[in-house]
Amino acid sequence: MFVVLGLAVLVLYGVMAVRMTVVARSDPPPGRSWSAPTAG
Repeated sequence: MFVVLGLAVLVLYGVMAVRMTVVARSDPPPGRSWSAPTAG
């Protein structure tokens, strides 16, 4: 059971990392991004 939970967390973090990378590459206009506010 814990193994399945751990795998689910790893997959979730992996998807989040991919999304952040895609957002950073696409560089959307401020206010349009779903992630945290950009610093500077």
